[in-house]
Amino acid sequence: MVETQVTSHLYFTKSAAALYEHEGASSRPTKLSSGLTISESRRLVDLVIERGPIKDLVQVPIPSPPPPWFSGVVRSLNRCLSLPEDWDSYGARRVDPEIAASALIFLLTRLAGLIPIAPSVCPINSGGAQFEWHTNGIDLEIAFVSPIEFEVYFNDGKIEKEWKQDDREPLDRLYELIGSLTQD
Repeated sequence: MVETQVTSHLYFTKSAAALYEHEGASSRPTKLSSGLTISESRRLVDLVIERGPIKDLVQVPIPSPPPPWFSGVVRSLNRCLSLPEDWDSYGARRVDPEIAASALIFLLTRLAGLIPIAPSVCPINSGGAQFEWHTNGIDLEIAFVSPIEFEVYFNDGKIEKEWKQDDREPLDRLYELIGSLTQD
């Protein structure tokens, strides 16, 4: 059996590359710009966040098998992270890599088994990232406004709900809404 190595880079710093070499990682990023690498061959999300002289490394397992939408979400987050300041010509901030990474980790660890449908990924002008599902007359949006806080919007034509939530709080309301995405 031949193992194929696929590595997608979301946002990676030169100093993080040195950390990778030091840690003896099996795959090294080939694209360097500024903290998150996804190595599907190692089945890990390696997250390096650099804030000044402080570097944090977090490793999160990729579910096996990965969700069918996984690589598309990675590509979309990559596009969001590559946007410059003022990408909307109204003063939008660049997408914060810590927020994007937290959003992806939340999706992988808290929602992966529940979401069969690929979300659209959009930047938020405040520097966050948003996942959206628009299917079967239902709109569900989860906007990450900080590494631990997100906002939810839901509308199915009959019910409209909105709230802010810390990702450490129970997700019962969100789980209920996600279930409605796949109901006919």
